[in-house]
Amino acid sequence: MEIMCTMIDDCCVNISVGSVYKVVDSLPDRYMIRNDVGSFQAYHSRYFKVVETQLDDTEVKERTGHYTTGEIEPFDVYKSMGMFPESCKTNILKYTMRQGKKVGQEKSDLKKIIDYAVALAVFEGVDPEEIKRLVNNRVDLEVKKNG
Repeated sequence: MEIMCTMIDDCCVNISVGSVYKVVDSLPDRYMIRNDVGSFQAYHSRYFKVVETQLDDTEVKERTGHYTTGEIEPFDVYKSMGMFPESCKTNILKYTMRQGKKVGQEKSDLKKIIDYAVALAVFEGVDPEEIKRLVNNRVDLEVKKNG
């Protein structure tokens, strides 16, 4: 995945505000960038905004349901771009509309709907313990009813 970012705060040495930099590697809270003097350095991600992401052809062909490249997940990219809630809702709608129509993906689509709904609920501040209780209660009820 190629990620391009721009610095949003003039606080880093050898990086220019407004210039676009390619992220060559990342850690959970840092981007490895080739700076203005040509050196590679890790900068805290809070000082940058992702401006573009693009999968290369190899990554598109090699995806196997696990959407990570290095340490960066699309969830993190969407959060950094302020698009996380919309992304979750869009994916919930996508997998709901597709569910049962793509042979071999029926159960996988249901799991994705649940995953995106849980991620959105946590992001929106619903207590994780409440989510666990709700999900566990529903599972227990359905197992009991359907044996």
